[in-house]
Amino acid sequence: MVSTVIWGTGNVGRAAIRAVEAHPGLELAAVLVHDPAKAGRDAGPLSGLGHDLGVAATTDVDAVLAARPRAVVYAASGDIRPDDALADVLRAVRAGAVVVTPSLYALYDQRNAPPELRARVLAAIEEGGGSLFVSGVDPGWGNDVLPLLISGLGATVDVVRCQEIFDYTAYDQPDSVRDLVGMGRPMDYEPPMIAPTVPTMVWGGQVRLMARAPGGRRRRAPGDHRGQPAHRGDGGGHRRGRQPRRGRQRDRRRPPGQRDRLAGGGRARPVRRARRAAPPRDGPTRKEAPVIVDVPEGKDPIAYVWGELVPGIGPAAAGFSLAVYAHTTLGLREFEAARLRIAQLNGCAFCLDWRTERDGEKVEDGFLDALAEWRTTDAFDERTRLAAEYAERYALDHHGLDEEFWARMTARYGQAEIVELSMCIGSWWAFGRLNRVLGLDTACVLPGAGRSPAGERRREK
Repeated sequence: MVSTVIWGTGNVGRAAIRAVEAHPGLELAAVLVHDPAKAGRDAGPLSGLGHDLGVAATTDVDAVLAARPRAVVYAASGDIRPDDALADVLRAVRAGAVVVTPSLYALYDQRNAPPELRARVLAAIEEGGGSLFVSGVDPGWGNDVLPLLISGLGATVDVVRCQEIFDYTAYDQPDSVRDLVGMGRPMDYEPPMIAPTVPTMVWGGQVRLMARAPGGRRRRAPGDHRGQPAHRGDGGGHRRGRQPRRGRQRDRRRPPGQRDRLAGGGRARPVRRARRAAPPRDGPTRKEAPVIVDVPEGKDPIAYVWGELVPGIGPAAAGFSLAVYAHTTLGLREFEAARLRIAQLNGCAFCLDWRTERDGEKVEDGFLDALAEWRTTDAFDERTRLAAEYAERYALDHHGLDEEFWARMTARYGQAEIVELSMCIGSWWAFGRLNRVLGLDTACVLPGAGRSPAGERRREK
């Protein structure tokens, strides 16, 4: 029998314990848990079985792996801790185990995984003799292998469409469901799972796998998002015992004038609303942020908000914003890679449209598209790729900037360059997010840059 360890007792881990118990060729050797409160409890009740299995859960990873299990099911979530999940998985691989896990999205399509990530996995396999298989249900075999298998029943296949229908009220992972995915949040909440390039990172591997099948063809990477409020099913549109959410989401049903009075706390005042360009048909739908500041008629939104409204802070912030352009020593490509990656994460319309110009030179037209695939694109050298990675991790994973990352970073950038790039990213992250949140991003211009003679906002510096 194959001695098998289950690492984690969440939704996947509990099901894995039951599956191992039911399989005649597998033996449950150990159950690893993170929560000390679960340590010592029998795996049977932990997994929902009605009887004991004689295996007590433990937090002692070293002791479990020292026993050299033949297989490890790594079921701990990697949604909000990808670096920790990877470290755990590689630890089990180095112990010689065959590891299976759904927790590492970047490895669902290992051919297109970041080269440095593949290198770490291959090194662990070489060191310990273990192996690794990464997949799930969705993303995973439910929308890659299974659709291809079923498509074999048809003589002609025009399109393959995968759809997940799932009741998340019973899914025991509230942080992921509510904060990461946005279930139950107001409609104007922007969850990290739909941030630019994240859907491609999570589900892109399945699309690429199907495209590599005989006759497969991929028109574009996944990335579209349509938010829709839940239907009211049990009389309240929410779980029993919870009050329905109120506030901004409900506010949208009121007439525009009434909304302005509510936001302003008094009578309605003339408000200048920034015109927003429609998103490209083939691109992801971008949710518009309302302009929440009442800009007096005839006033420039940026000058008013950054200057008149907060005169003690705004001009100083504007000076910092301009300084990163006026005094940078970074090359144009790494500068733009970091700036535009932050713009993608912020969703700032002006920042995405605008290109930095130096001595008549700008990055090529396809630069922004390449940036969405910064891990694998051939259009970037290592400095440019590192700038994009640093910007993304600065914004989304600053706690995960480990020694391995800094070793790569310091091999390509000097200390002064790293500090300068950090300050630039901090400026773009803060001020781009500020303008996006306040709904000023399509009325935006670099503070102090003014207007062109035609009255249009300047898009180039």
